[in-house]
Amino acid sequence: MNCRSGIDEDLLNRALRVRYDVLRLPECESRGINLLFRRDDLIDRHCSGNKYYKLYYNIRAAREAGCHTLVTAGGAWSNHLLATAYGAAQHGLRARGVVRGQRPERLSDTLRDAQKAGMELKFVSRHEYLSLAQRSGAFRGEFYVPEGGANEAGERGAEALGQAIGATQDLSHACVCVPVGTGGTLSGLVRGLPENTLSLGFSVLKDGRACSQLGTQLAPGHWRLLWGFHGKGYGRALPAPLLAFWRDFERRHAIALDPVYTLKMLWGIERLAALNYWPQGTKVIAVHTGGLQGRRGFSQVIDWPQPIMDV
Repeated sequence: MNCRSGIDEDLLNRALRVRYDVLRLPECESRGINLLFRRDDLIDRHCSGNKYYKLYYNIRAAREAGCHTLVTAGGAWSNHLLATAYGAAQHGLRARGVVRGQRPERLSDTLRDAQKAGMELKFVSRHEYLSLAQRSGAFRGEFYVPEGGANEAGERGAEALGQAIGATQDLSHACVCVPVGTGGTLSGLVRGLPENTLSLGFSVLKDGRACSQLGTQLAPGHWRLLWGFHGKGYGRALPAPLLAFWRDFERRHAIALDPVYTLKMLWGIERLAALNYWPQGTKVIAVHTGGLQGRRGFSQVIDWPQPIMDV
């Protein structure tokens, strides 16, 4: 049985069960902004956050096409690469990951976990990376999932996120926020939300090139893509103010954040509140997109408790 817009009932029901936590950020509280944190990091033990949504229909399409192997690409600490390894294993598929760069003497924790989950790793030069990754799904029995799950199937899965928010929250005076890398989650979210609901995407990339196609994918409307909250860039060391915000947030709320995506979105929300971006009484819903395993590769949290990853 399918729900409206063709979203699978099982996927939507899973999304409807995700809880919302109240956050108390100083700038938001002082300006009467009601900040809710949608905990999609808890939706699945291994494929957490937006990865769960973006892989859902890709895996289904692979199985319906009779494919035996999922092929995707990513870096040494890629959340998507690891989620694909787990997703393939859970559905009886093989997986191959194309990794940019030479094979190191010691694999990252992420790549070791991907191997344990059954993923075959292929290391290529950065020059070969993009072309080889794009060709990898051309062989019989293989299904290629673009890096980050950025395709129509991934966006269709993210529609369930928007539909679930619309079904569980009063959005009459609300704004929904997500971090943005490739743009697939924001695109699906906007399509799934009720019309006229404002959506903000916080780019985690310095120049935003990877999500520049959003303007052609989405009709002009109630969504905005924001830059300026990326720190020093994707995967780079955090500037002191952002690092201080991170430490203070986890001390206050006892909720783990990933340093690449969700952290930067929340920092952006706090900065916007300080600039009176929203009227008093606005409900801001921030989506936790998971990716906590990536903390293990971030030197600035080496002295912090690290999440336990079970394979």
